[in-house]
Amino acid sequence: MKTKKNQVSSDFEIIKVPKGKMRLLKERCKGCSFCIEFCPKKVLELSPEYNLKGYHFPEVTRPEDCIACNFCGVICPDFAVYCEADLSPTGKTKDEKTVEPKEKKAKSKNND
Repeated sequence: MKTKKNQVSSDFEIIKVPKGKMRLLKERCKGCSFCIEFCPKKVLELSPEYNLKGYHFPEVTRPEDCIACNFCGVICPDFAVYCEADLSPTGKTKDEKTVEPKEKKAKSKNND
């Protein structure tokens, strides 16, 4: 990547932040709110509704900010929440993506 003098090279153009969808099994939830506390993007809040056990469960209030980190699923003691990565426009999940810098792509095209 070409940079000007004293400018830090950035990879924001080539690395895409994954997006995710939080899933909830609300009847398993006991309202501990660990998922809410540990969400790095503050995507979740407690719902004003109750589940059948009488607990407030989390709800997604900012779905566009979810980065598919799955901290909610890892921290949940009841396995009530988990996160799914959205499919990219190419049809691959975030785990299947390989990022190749633009410079390498240009060089490989010229060598062919």
